[in-house]
Amino acid sequence: MEKLKVQKINRICTPEYVWYAAYGSNLHAARFLCYIRGLAPTENHKAHIGCRDRCDPAGDAAALCEHPVVYAGVKSSWGDGGVAFLDWEEEGSETVLRLWRVTREQFEDVCAMENGLAPGAVAIDFGRLCQHGTMVVSQQGWYGRAVYLGDVEGDPVVTFTWRDRRDDLFAPSERYAGVIRNGLTELAGKSDKNKL
Repeated sequence: MEKLKVQKINRICTPEYVWYAAYGSNLHAARFLCYIRGLAPTENHKAHIGCRDRCDPAGDAAALCEHPVVYAGVKSSWGDGGVAFLDWEEEGSETVLRLWRVTREQFEDVCAMENGLAPGAVAIDFGRLCQHGTMVVSQQGWYGRAVYLGDVEGDPVVTFTWRDRRDDLFAPSERYAGVIRNGLTELAGKSDKNKL
């Protein structure tokens, strides 16, 4: 596939669909769909509220980006150990992403739930995001910053990560790492990767 470069663009950007770039546990389909459908990923997790639009993603694809994933925090609902964050300020390593083609509203709802908020609590100005590359979208939770990574098939590729850089770096728990491995295994069959 054609190599894509991040371009900061000055245009009105009100997409119907976006590509959510997952890099942690949301690499795994069954785990990600818990956010869409309102399910619990494991017996130790509380069920998510679910998106206002519970339609399955319109597509998924593999991608690579040049920002590293790091693990931070000492404890989460997955157990002792860090969870994944995309270090959008650093470049030079190759990270595998899973792109989920979801509606703009679904992306906002997943972002809200990742930050402990109700669906509808996060609204993103995608035009501003595409122009500036990053913006804070929530003051609550661990994933309060949206990051624009480029475009695929005319739609923006976006993700969320830490609001501010974290220094509490710790290896992930085995349960959390296992979900990530399962997601990467699912992606193994998607040999064509977009380069962001």
